[in-house]
Amino acid sequence: MRQTPQRRQVEVPPGATVIARMPNGKERRAMQLDEGVPVLEIRAAKGDVEILPGDEVELTRPPA
Repeated sequence: MRQTPQRRQVEVPPGATVIARMPNGKERRAMQLDEGVPVLEIRAAKGDVEILPGDEVELTRPPA
């Protein structure tokens, strides 16, 4: 079991979408996630995808 990490802020780019889901086995091993920890999949408008551990980030929006 890993220590609870301190959360870091990640800004969601304009036009991006975020999906919370359970990681596959490869992602779970690569990120050393405990059982039951979800990942956040951020899909940018350009098509780029970033996958982050759900217990390590706090999503923010840019000011309007």
